[in-house]
Amino acid sequence: MFATTMVADRNAWEALGSEFHQRLGANFTTWVRRYLQGSVTTRDPARFMTRPVAWTVGTSSPMAVNYGGLKTCEKAGIDWTLLPGKHFPQVDHPEILAEHIAQVSSPHIA
Repeated sequence: MFATTMVADRNAWEALGSEFHQRLGANFTTWVRRYLQGSVTTRDPARFMTRPVAWTVGTSSPMAVNYGGLKTCEKAGIDWTLLPGKHFPQVDHPEILAEHIAQVSSPHIA
């Protein structure tokens, strides 16, 4: 996964050598145990508040495409969520999009 998804230059990744890759694997295990204390999929913000954490996002990662929009939502206090599919959920998953629209708009409809 690291060589194919997480870096732009697979050869540069491979050139780091197996010792580095093994050390990184151990570091990841430590990070999960100490920072997340369990499942990566359950992110309780209180778990992060007990330790210093600096989070970064690579500018060539898929996340970077939407980073500015998410920061704007955060500053404005706007909730956001992920829907399955790509840029056009009305094409990929119209039923799920319709359900989402109904859920977020129902408190605002008299």
